[in-house]
Amino acid sequence: MCTCESPFSAEQVPQKVNSTGMRFALFLFCVMATCTSGEPDSAAAPDFSEPWKCSDIVLVVEDQKFHVHRYTLAMWSTVFEKMFTTEVKTRESYEIPLPGKKASEIKELLLIIYHNISGKAWNTVTNENCYFLVKLADEYQMKEIFKRCEDVLVKLVSSKPNNTFLDDLTFAQTYKLENLLGTIVNRARQLRLQDFKSHEMYDKMDPHIYKLIVEGIIQRLETNLAYRRFHR
Repeated sequence: MCTCESPFSAEQVPQKVNSTGMRFALFLFCVMATCTSGEPDSAAAPDFSEPWKCSDIVLVVEDQKFHVHRYTLAMWSTVFEKMFTTEVKTRESYEIPLPGKKASEIKELLLIIYHNISGKAWNTVTNENCYFLVKLADEYQMKEIFKRCEDVLVKLVSSKPNNTFLDDLTFAQTYKLENLLGTIVNRARQLRLQDFKSHEMYDKMDPHIYKLIVEGIIQRLETNLAYRRFHR
C-alpha cells in the first residue's frame, strides 16, 4: 500500500511555485521521494497497469486501465485540468473512460509526459508516433506535446523526396500546424510546375495555399528567366 506525506498537495503546488517546470519537478520529487512501497522497478518504464506512486485516477481505454495521477495530467493538459477542477462528475470519479482512443497510443503519450527519477521522459516524439500524438495533443490541449510533434514533422517533411511532402498538406491544414504548413509551401514553391500538378493534392488544396505556391513558382521562373537574359 502506497503512503505519501508530501509537503504540498497536488492542489497546493501551483500556489507555492510560480514556474510550470518547477511545479512539476517539485511534485515529482514529492511523489518519488515518499512512495516507498508497492512501487515498480525504478529502472523500468511504468506500464500503468496497477496502482503505483500514489496514483489517484484510472484512464480506461479499450478495456485497458492506466493508473495515473490527476496532477500530472492537469499539468500537461488544460482539458484534464478543467475535468478535475470544474466538472463535478469527473472530479468525483475514479475511472475516466476515453472512448474512441487506442490503448497503445495513450500509453505512448503517458510515457512522454511521465519522467523517471533523473527527470528524463520514458519516451520521445518520433517520426512514427508524431501523427497520432498531434491528434491527442490537439484534443486534450497539450501545447508542449503539440509543439514537439510539429518540430518533428517539420524535419520529416523537409527530408521527404520529390513532391511526396505534399502528402502532409491536409494534415497541416486540419490541425493548424502553421510552421509545418509554411515549410510545405516553401518547398512546393521550388517544385517544377509539372511535379506540382502531378500530385493528388493539386486539385484538393485550399485556394489560398494554392495561390501562394503557384505565385512562388511563377516568381522563381521569372527570376531565372531574367537572370538568363541578363547573362546572354
